[in-house]
Amino acid sequence: MKIRPYEPLWKRERRDLLNEFLQLGFKATIIVIKQGALSSSFLGRTLDQQVITDMEKTGIDPSGEKGEYHTVVTDGPIFSSAIHLQLKDQVVRDGYCFLDVSFIIWGAPAKLVSEDVNIQKKVKEALDKGVHITACKACADQLGVTKTLEKLKIEVKYWGVPLTEILTSEEKLLTI
Repeated sequence: MKIRPYEPLWKRERRDLLNEFLQLGFKATIIVIKQGALSSSFLGRTLDQQVITDMEKTGIDPSGEKGEYHTVVTDGPIFSSAIHLQLKDQVVRDGYCFLDVSFIIWGAPAKLVSEDVNIQKKVKEALDKGVHITACKACADQLGVTKTLEKLKIEVKYWGVPLTEILTSEEKLLTI
């Protein structure tokens, strides 16, 4: 049996790929940087033309192909709604600086998480890796999914007041 690999991105200019990613409407936040390769000041920044230019000035591959940084994609044309991240403290481990992130589920995605087995598997994987996942209790109650989310070990709490406090303070919250 002959198998030919299909590698549509192979040998394309990295900057072109990043530009295409942004032009398509995707959003990504830098949540990990390799110490010595990139300053921790990049943590929490949303990937855009300025960030790409700033990374190029440091001499790294702007697409992070050598592990200089990692992102989480939070929105784009294939998302039913944006993923909201609460950005917390920096954690240093094994030569990398991580941005401690809480994943907040609110609105209609709470119902999706409660019903979709594939998403539930991803939630379990994330929780097993130490990601903090929380959901809006008012949303979950309204959608009738609170108990299901709690069984998935998702913290369900009222986010109205805390979210307002985050939005009116200097604390970072990604709500694309």
